[in-house]
Amino acid sequence: MNPINIKCTFIKRHLNKNEKLLVLENRIYTINAEISHVYQLNRSGFVHKNLEFLKDYMDEVIQIHHKSDVYAIKIFTYDLIAFYYLILKDYDKVINIAEEGKIYFNSKPFSDNRATVNNNLNIINAYIYKNELETALHYVTETLQIINSGTRIWNRLKSFEFIIYTLKKEYENLYSVYLETKPKIKLDLEKEEWHIRSGYIHFLIRVGKIPEQLVEENKKDSFVLSRFLNSVPFYTKDKSGLNISIIIIQILFYFLEKKWDKVLDKIDGLKQYSFRYLTKDESMRSNCFIKMIIAAEKANFNRQLTITYTKTLYEKMISSPYVLSENSAFVEIIPYETLWELTLELLSTGGNKRYYLR
Repeated sequence: MNPINIKCTFIKRHLNKNEKLLVLENRIYTINAEISHVYQLNRSGFVHKNLEFLKDYMDEVIQIHHKSDVYAIKIFTYDLIAFYYLILKDYDKVINIAEEGKIYFNSKPFSDNRATVNNNLNIINAYIYKNELETALHYVTETLQIINSGTRIWNRLKSFEFIIYTLKKEYENLYSVYLETKPKIKLDLEKEEWHIRSGYIHFLIRVGKIPEQLVEENKKDSFVLSRFLNSVPFYTKDKSGLNISIIIIQILFYFLEKKWDKVLDKIDGLKQYSFRYLTKDESMRSNCFIKMIIAAEKANFNRQLTITYTKTLYEKMISSPYVLSENSAFVEIIPYETLWELTLELLSTGGNKRYYLR
């Protein structure tokens, strides 16, 4: 055969192979974008109705995963497959897939930190859901060492750290994470997120969960509720219930300060808010928590009566565990189970006689 023809055939085959890989790469980008879009629309994470949509895509993702050995494709397929098993609550599978991904990428001469970070984020998610919080914290610490502070991924890792210490109820460590992180955040949306967290941090200070000595050492981080509320953008079209984190912290401070008139005014508004914005399955936990606050009024703010009146709601709320996602962490700053414990501590055993007849 003519050498020129041989060379042309080789080039043609090579181009054809690259063309097929490019098609696969573009397809995986599209799938990732579609799944991310649906994920962002569900602030409390995926619900049952999304699973069929997700499964249809994942069958294709797994096929692409096995067909391709291209780095740019594999970094997405490993991440998407781990995400899929996370939604299915198969946390051991998530860890296995992510660890396999780390081995695969570390075997490549051109591997970079992005693959390690992506896989570690999935591992952290899984260990938090498994309630193996020390192991999750280990991976957070390990990953922070290869990330520049102030970046979006760094903020996500610090958010994981915040969640872990919240779940462990290690409020001194939680306060340290907050003090370290808030000044370094650069993006406006993330600044807003940590600003809202500051309200919950100062609530924990006021109820004595964070030692006064630590607070005294950081006097610059002062807090005034009215100033906090004025400085937080309130979403006028809050169809995803994002305002709930702001409304709840406001009510908790009114409970703390025994400002029952303001509590009652807010409860009246909560009834409408709950009806308008918190009717979807993914808002169930927020809806239950709000109804529990409303029930406290019916119980005359009496602790034991409130526990009795809210028993069914509380059981319904905890039957759907805290969803760990960037979205839900913005809505449910501190898990509602913990917030409810703190709320009950603020209620008196005798109730508020002024509203006994309401």
